[in-house]
Amino acid sequence: MFRLFRKKATPPVELTADIKIDATVQEVFACLDPGSPDNRYARRGWTVTLDPENSARLYGSDPQMPELGFVFDIARYDPPHRLTIRTSFADGQEVGALISGESAYTLSPLPDGGCRVDLIETATLVPGLSSVHLQQETAMLLVAVHDDLARLKALIETGEEAAETAGMLDELFASIEDLDVARG
Repeated sequence: MFRLFRKKATPPVELTADIKIDATVQEVFACLDPGSPDNRYARRGWTVTLDPENSARLYGSDPQMPELGFVFDIARYDPPHRLTIRTSFADGQEVGALISGESAYTLSPLPDGGCRVDLIETATLVPGLSSVHLQQETAMLLVAVHDDLARLKALIETGEEAAETAGMLDELFASIEDLDVARG
């Protein structure tokens, strides 16, 4: 009888995006790799530490969100062409309806010396979302995926300050959460 009241699972949300970056595959990989001293998190002021008992797990904290702890699990590590990172939050924290995400990066060299970055982002959301809430969360994830690649490109090509400017889309999240999606 109680099975009738159980929340329905929300299907994972999968998004894809790509971008061309004027840098070598090796430079881009080093910036994506949370274990690299040149990783994008450390370059933006984050603290990133290796789990002493698990070399495929790192912990991160963003000084702009000190109350939120990030856990990075390296699921695939094939330098310098493939990197898959599973990101979750410490102590079961959630960000909105997001429980965890998986970012699968594929890096391909281009004839001009640049790099193409293909990203497949898979997000796990809390169960029981209405279709309207799922649409809102998908819209925010879409913005986040494109914002992530824009910041990566800006960071590599022009530096930390440009990456922060490219990431101004974060401010849109609060307003997106407040939007009412019209039912069709």
